Amino acid sequence: MVICFRVCQFDPKQLGFYECWSATNNNSGFAWIVFIYAGLAGLLVAFGTVSYHSLKAATSNPVDSLKDQ
Repeated sequence: MVICFRVCQFDPKQLGFYECWSATNNNSGFAWIVFIYAGLAGLLVAFGTVSYHSLKAATSNPVDSLKDQ
């Protein structure tokens, strides 16, 4: 079991990948404002869905729902 864990624990420096990975530029210029827009869009969709279903339940006739049961 110890051998299995040691095989799974490898260091990229030991395999020679560190120079390759460090040479790449990881700065993609991704703006943080995208997360704010995505959060606001999710809140808007959630608020719209809850509002629609609550208005639908508030304006429906309870007798009609009892007839179906």
